[in-house]
Amino acid sequence: MRQVKKFILDEETHRESNCLVVTVICHGTESGLLLDRHRRKAWDTELLVGELSDVQTLVGKPKVLIIQACRGGNSEQMCPIPWALCCCEKTLT
Repeated sequence: MRQVKKFILDEETHRESNCLVVTVICHGTESGLLLDRHRRKAWDTELLVGELSDVQTLVGKPKVLIIQACRGGNSEQMCPIPWALCCCEKTLT
């Protein structure tokens, strides 16, 4: 997830984009942190929104974040869901 976040926050990524749409399905914590597949704290949702607002090549462009995440509880029952971010899948591998 760190590589994805780095890619999303890179200004060059969005230079020719008209908008940003990010979809995340993962587990989370009661405090709003998103966890990666190894149950490490990966993203703070509030900080992510702030960081996206600072990306100059996204200023004035629509930004849509779709996040499906639990807020703690049964984190032992994680099921592996492969992530896919079509625009950067090739870049990250």
